[in-house]
Amino acid sequence: MLFNAAERDLSLDTEPEDYRTLALMMLRNGDHDYPLVQQLCDQHLPTGDYANLKLSLQSAGGGALWRRLLRDYFPALRTARIMLFFRRATPPRPETVPMTHLRPIAPLPRVAPADTAAVGWLCSGVAIGPLCSGVAAATASVATAAPRREMLSVKTNLLMDFAYMPGYNRWCPMPNIAIEYYPKRGHITYGASFDMPWWQDYDAHKYFQVRNYQVETRYYLRANGSGPPYKAPAYAGFYLQAYAHGGLFGICFDANRGWVGEGFGAGLGAGYAVPLSKNGHWRMELGLQAGFFHCKYDPYQYENPVNPAYRDHLYYYKWTQKPALFKKRQYRWNWLGPTRIGITLSYDLLYRRQQKRGASFIGHEPYEPQERRTAP
Repeated sequence: MLFNAAERDLSLDTEPEDYRTLALMMLRNGDHDYPLVQQLCDQHLPTGDYANLKLSLQSAGGGALWRRLLRDYFPALRTARIMLFFRRATPPRPETVPMTHLRPIAPLPRVAPADTAAVGWLCSGVAIGPLCSGVAAATASVATAAPRREMLSVKTNLLMDFAYMPGYNRWCPMPNIAIEYYPKRGHITYGASFDMPWWQDYDAHKYFQVRNYQVETRYYLRANGSGPPYKAPAYAGFYLQAYAHGGLFGICFDANRGWVGEGFGAGLGAGYAVPLSKNGHWRMELGLQAGFFHCKYDPYQYENPVNPAYRDHLYYYKWTQKPALFKKRQYRWNWLGPTRIGITLSYDLLYRRQQKRGASFIGHEPYEPQERRTAP
C-alpha cells in the first residue's frame, strides 16, 4: 500500500503496553489489586514512563502480582488495534442569503450537561441529529452479557445418599443437603448442612434415625476475584475447613441393641473442589473431616428388662435398678478421629449481579450500558 507522504495523510501512534486498558479490565472484574495498579498508572503514565511503571508492577508483592497479570489479563491485551481516518474534501460553501429574507427566531436555550432530555431535543431539532442517532445506535450495539459471580450453591454428599449401614443389612440412604455462600471476593466462604436419615423397621426392630446440623467455614487457597469472570469458577481448588455440628440420634439393630441420645462436636477438614462443566454451574468436591465428638445416650431394648416374662411389646431403657434412681442420659461416649468423608456434587444456584444490585438464578443476562452524557 502506497501513501502520499507529502500530503501528510498518514499518522502512526503506537502504545507498546496498554496499561490503561489493563486497569479498566481489573476495575470491571472487581479485582482486589485494582487500586494498586491504578495508583501506579496515575503515577507513571502522565509522563510516559513505561519502563518504571513496568518495573513497579513486576516488583509488587514479590512478583506475585505480575505473574497473575501475565496469566489472567495479558493474553487478552496482546492484540493489535488499527483505526483509520479518512479525509473528505470540503464541500463548497453555500451562497450567502441576505438577512432580509430570514424571519427572526428565538435563540436556542442553554443546556446543562446533566439535562439529558434537552440534549436529545437539540439533537433531533438541529443539524447534528443524525450524528446523535448514530452514537445511540453504536452504544446500543455494544450491549453484552453482564458478568456475574457465584453467590450460593446447593450440594449433597453422594456417599451418604447411597449408604449401606453395617448391621442394618440393607441399603440405608442418608438424605442430606448443604449450602455454601460465596462472598464477592477473598478466600473465605460460609456453609451449613443438614443430614436427615429417618428409617425404621418395627417388625425387625431396626431403626436408623438421625438429625445432624452442621455449620462450617472454608478457606480456599486461591482467592476469588483473581481472574476474569467465567475464566474459572469462584472458590475452586484446595480448601481448608473448620466446622461444628450437633444433633440427636436413635439407632437400633435388633431387639436387644438400641441407643438414643444427643451429641455435638467440632473439628477441621480439607478438600478439593473441581468444576464439572464449562460454565462452572456443576462441581465435584472431595473432602475429609476429623475432630472430636461427645454424646450423652441411654441404651434400650424391646420388652421389659426386669421381668422378661412380662411382655407388653414396648421399648424400655436398660435399667434394672430402682426406678426412682433412673435419670436420662447417664452414659457418655467420646470420639476423636475421622467424622465424615464426602464425595459431594455441587450446583451454583444463585449468582451475584456485577452491574446492579441483587441476585439471580442464571449466569448472565443482557444489559444496556449507561446513557452517554452530551456536553452543551
